[in-house]
Amino acid sequence: AVVAAMGVALPIAGMVPKVLRRVGGGAWYPPAAGGAALAAAVVVSAGMFALARRGRPGAALAASAVVVLGTNALLLWAYADAPAGRSEMRPIAERILAADPVATVAYADPGNKPMPPDLSIYLNRMVRPLDAVRRRGMPDPDVVVALQREGHPPPSVPGYRSFAAEPYGKRFWHALGRER
Repeated sequence: AVVAAMGVALPIAGMVPKVLRRVGGGAWYPPAAGGAALAAAVVVSAGMFALARRGRPGAALAASAVVVLGTNALLLWAYADAPAGRSEMRPIAERILAADPVATVAYADPGNKPMPPDLSIYLNRMVRPLDAVRRRGMPDPDVVVALQREGHPPPSVPGYRSFAAEPYGKRFWHALGRER
């Protein structure tokens, strides 16, 4: 019953923009997609219950797995365009890649905010804290990413200047390139 409820509830909630909203506005699922997902969930869930009553627990289990996997795929498909599903690091990473696709990148935050792990993922390279790079005697990075908190001046790192800034809520992520 929980699996069936999950499979039916997500498409219904996803078609109501006040419940689940996309970044650009609107509901997670357009009526056609949400309706198709809802119909599929109802049909497969009904089949799951019918198979269980007929004494075919293996088939009922397979039907429940179809509902769970379908619900998961439907959730992930829409969550990528939901405000909560967006990474705060993606816009600044894209700006860095556009400026220099092979730049070495470090992270600096005097407020000791831990480095978001998705920065390394979007850049597809290791991003270390700037103080760790300097402690290890490694060469200075080409780019330093730093956070500007609300009400604070833009971050500054000696020898670097800002070439990109991307808002995230009331804060900004800055990419600072080496001064040449």
